[in-house]
Amino acid sequence: MPLVRKKDEKSGEIFSVLQGKAFIQTAKFERKTQIDNWNA
Repeated sequence: MPLVRKKDEKSGEIFSVLQGKAFIQTAKFERKTQIDNWNA
């Protein structure tokens, strides 16, 4: 993860939060898919 420059810090923080949320959602979805596959 590249360091964000000072002037981009605010948008960088927002981007990091959005990216983090997307990552968590993706991880949850992958886990659910895995469990569904095990139960199949």
